[in-house]
Amino acid sequence: MRLMGRRCRTDPINPVASAAELHAFKFRRAGGPSLEDFRLDLADKASPTSPWNIRAAEVFAEDFIACGWYSCSNKDFIQSTFRTHMIQLKAQYVLLSEVSDEEPSIEELDEKRVKAREQRRRSVFYRRWGACDVHPDLFRFRPLFETMTMQAVSGDETDHVNGQVRYAETSIPWRSILARVFLRTFDRIHLSTRFTSAGRATAGGWPHRRVPSKRVERSWKLVKGLPVNFYDPVWLKENLDEHEQRQLNMQPAVDLSFTPSIERQSIPRVFFYNLLTYFPIDWWQGSLVLQDPKRSLCHLMTLLYPQFNCFKTPSH
Repeated sequence: MRLMGRRCRTDPINPVASAAELHAFKFRRAGGPSLEDFRLDLADKASPTSPWNIRAAEVFAEDFIACGWYSCSNKDFIQSTFRTHMIQLKAQYVLLSEVSDEEPSIEELDEKRVKAREQRRRSVFYRRWGACDVHPDLFRFRPLFETMTMQAVSGDETDHVNGQVRYAETSIPWRSILARVFLRTFDRIHLSTRFTSAGRATAGGWPHRRVPSKRVERSWKLVKGLPVNFYDPVWLKENLDEHEQRQLNMQPAVDLSFTPSIERQSIPRVFFYNLLTYFPIDWWQGSLVLQDPKRSLCHLMTLLYPQFNCFKTPSH
């Protein structure tokens, strides 16, 4: 948003690249997006992989790494993620550009909800993939995410509870419990990067929190070519014959365990985040925990996890 001069998603996305500028850049490499003049190609038939948008993604990735605010420095991954985000930006651009007093039809509302669910699924997938870069012990999982598609990631459905939106995680019937636990761990790993060494939450937008549920995906796709331990053997036996199972091209099982170092990094800080999620802030403010600076939430975490000194309250 900073490069585009926006403070929030409701701010207009303008100006965008004109048809003449797009033509000049495509055929003569004249002009194009830059840090000083960062604009996107959001025309009706524009693609995230258009020459202009590819260059915009390169500019964004260079600035993203140079600012030093984030741990990820994988330029290719950042570019790919931004190009995916352009789909959402284009949808916002179209929505903000339309001026109509007509109420949307039921079909339009359903389509909007489906697109929103897919965008959340896409975001979860890329956050998990990006988490492979935060620790050397996770590098070995990069090839797995490179062959996996976002269809192997659970989606979610929205509920409204006491006026608040809640995201109920759905399950994919063909996927094993081991794979589900494995992928959820990357959510904790990503969240662990959103805290400082003193246990304080960093600025910026946080991912939507998904709560476990027994709901099954309404529409799912059976992803081929994954390790055999990613598939539920009972589901395979009950739903596919031997020929169909061979067509899946299942790969040898992979070790989906995590090192103690990863567990130490991810669990406590995310437990801290979950406390704040499950209990409203006014409950914390009214509790004895915050009456004494030495009994801050970070101090509470140190009591719960004494081996993790990153939560100790600094002495004064």
